[in-house]
Amino acid sequence: MDAPMHPQGGEEKRVYVTETEAFSENLEIVIRDLATDFVDNVCDLACKLAKHRKSDRLEEKDMILAISLLKPSSTVKNQYSNIPE
Repeated sequence: MDAPMHPQGGEEKRVYVTETEAFSENLEIVIRDLATDFVDNVCDLACKLAKHRKSDRLEEKDMILAISLLKPSSTVKNQYSNIPE
């Protein structure tokens, strides 16, 4: 079982649904891209929140608030509930 290569050159472990079934490479890429975008958005918003409170330091509370503001609502979750398995 070869591990797919990360775009930056590091190896990543393949995510298995069961012992014999793995996510397709395309799905892994989509999930990785979504996660990367989410982390980037959280960090960007957290920095803006710290700046808004006139601080030059990013604090845990900035990250927590950013995550709570950016987490998907139940409306967004329900939008994708009709995706076939």
